Amino acid sequence: MGMKIKFIINPQISQMPYSVARGTEAQRFDKAAKLSEKFIGELKRAFVFDDKITRTDFKSILKQTLDAPINVEVEPADRFYPSGIGYKVSKDAELLGINLPIIVEKGKILKDRSMSYIKRVQALFSRIYNPKIIRRELALFNVGNAKKILQFENKLLSKREVTDKELQEALKGLKAQKKIDVLQLLRYRLKIAENIQKTGLYVTPLDKSMRIVKSPVEQWKFDEKSRLLKDELLKLIQKERNKTKNSMI
Repeated sequence: MGMKIKFIINPQISQMPYSVARGTEAQRFDKAAKLSEKFIGELKRAFVFDDKITRTDFKSILKQTLDAPINVEVEPADRFYPSGIGYKVSKDAELLGINLPIIVEKGKILKDRSMSYIKRVQALFSRIYNPKIIRRELALFNVGNAKKILQFENKLLSKREVTDKELQEALKGLKAQKKIDVLQLLRYRLKIAENIQKTGLYVTPLDKSMRIVKSPVEQWKFDEKSRLLKDELLKLIQKERNKTKNSMI
């Protein structure tokens, strides 16, 4: 593996001010969900007279909803980002902003594509209210078997079951602290997916009125997957504590 990258993160352009975002993890996710509702409301108004808007208009709505100096670049979705969100980083490893890829057709953003981009906006809001997620995602660049981890994450965020054997294979070869970091990141990403489903902010692509409809969450097996990650995390943390304790004897 090459030289480790130390990322420089400016909180002013990548996260909500502490006075706005402070609270428990559950409260921060709830704030992100409420902001998503506000964004959908503004977007519905923009689509009243036409079923398509410009990328500039979309970005303006996003900026008004955020009401904070967060640097978000709305770009055509011609690049693949595993989490649906990308990061703009300088050659000196400084985080310059967050990339939000949106499907653009003939220069316009279409109303009937709403399901895909609203989910990405929700994922964005979850991150800016929980800056630890951004730090852990950038840190994934320094993990040697990132590909294995992303493959496991794809299974984790699907409706299929995941096993402890699959988790161990994804973590194989990592040092204890790196395993803990990866597990925390996976836990956050799973929580984002669960939060999007449970808040009911699921907009069907053919729903021309853009109503907010409920989506069943049981089929995603969030509780079982969360327990798998939590159990492994607690086991690793306890093991490291025991090592530290024994070294002091």
